[in-house]
Amino acid sequence: MRDMFLCDLPVTGTTKGSGTITSPLRFGKLYLDDLLMQLAGATNVRIFLAPGEYLTRGVAQKPAYLREGWAVIGSGRHRTKVTVTDFIRDRPIAGPPPLQGGFNIAFTTWYQNANHVEVRDLTIDCNYPELSKIIPRLGLAGVCLHGSGNTIYNVDVINSAGMRCLEDGSNQENFPITAGSWTGPADHVIIDGCRVFDVKGGYTSAISLMANPDPPAGATVSGEVRECDIHLNGFASEFGLNMSGVKHVSVRDNEVRGATRCLSNDSSENDDVVVRDNYFAASQCGVFMLSSSNGMLYRNTIDLLNAGCAGIVMYSQGAQSCSDWIVCNNIVRNLLARDQSYGIMTGWNGSPPPKRICFVSNLIDESLDNLISTKAGVFVSNMTFKGTTPKGFPNLPGLV
Repeated sequence: MRDMFLCDLPVTGTTKGSGTITSPLRFGKLYLDDLLMQLAGATNVRIFLAPGEYLTRGVAQKPAYLREGWAVIGSGRHRTKVTVTDFIRDRPIAGPPPLQGGFNIAFTTWYQNANHVEVRDLTIDCNYPELSKIIPRLGLAGVCLHGSGNTIYNVDVINSAGMRCLEDGSNQENFPITAGSWTGPADHVIIDGCRVFDVKGGYTSAISLMANPDPPAGATVSGEVRECDIHLNGFASEFGLNMSGVKHVSVRDNEVRGATRCLSNDSSENDDVVVRDNYFAASQCGVFMLSSSNGMLYRNTIDLLNAGCAGIVMYSQGAQSCSDWIVCNNIVRNLLARDQSYGIMTGWNGSPPPKRICFVSNLIDESLDNLISTKAGVFVSNMTFKGTTPKGFPNLPGLV
């Protein structure tokens, strides 16, 4: 264990005061969650972690949560590591055989909004290889912040897992890095320069912007995910970037490899989404836009890695359609795709079809089985296709 340096920075509105280091404080063998609980009544606290490894029991020690204006700041993700050492045990599920799961989050505001919270410059080891020796069905995550002005910067999350069991025995979705809102709008939310890798299986959405979908929360999220790296295993139910309940969001300059879906939006409404300059290497789908969503998708490169892959999917499901998208200057390449692979696919299930989607100047690899696949001729009148023959791409027949 290392020293933890505590610095109180008074805040007025959004203007930070100068602040001074009031200790340093020596906590000996205390866990980080002990420190958070000791400071539970304070606001605008900054905890600076010197290089070294620290231990936390995360939310297994309630109420070890991050509060309004707090920050946990490491000395760099290669120099400061926080390791999770415990988890919350779920009520056993009747068998046969009986099942028991558990979960934990290293740093979180829990089920409440707390504004201007920051976690940065460290690595979080969710420690699934060790904790799973006690109970294998665990959901272990790194950071979950709800509220406006929150930032997750330069954070690595390793050894997370989405193996927590539900009542029917299936895996509950796990979110290694999440920023969003629990109630009402959350604005100016930033996830920047973060990485998720060494995921240990299960149902995972690696980096997410998410709003609580349950009424009457009225939750929405606006902000940006930028310059993040996600390396997954190519297994089913491993997703890269995920959005739900977002408005005015930018997703740019990220790299996602080995995800079932590299970028997807959940069934909640997503408004004014800009996805640009990303690299996606997909085991199933590069970009999957579902239900009520709209925005721009441009200058992304998508490599398809498996049989039955699709580059870009616009799909309507439920009462509202996926509509009002501009999809331009994207490249969909075939690396290992075969057996009914697709460049662009559109469709719907029991809902209005996608409409007002404009595809302009996208490069689609001609070796794919289907350059464009639409469900029924209705799309012909709802979409615009433009393009010219490209030069310098011998196996790419034209722009779509």
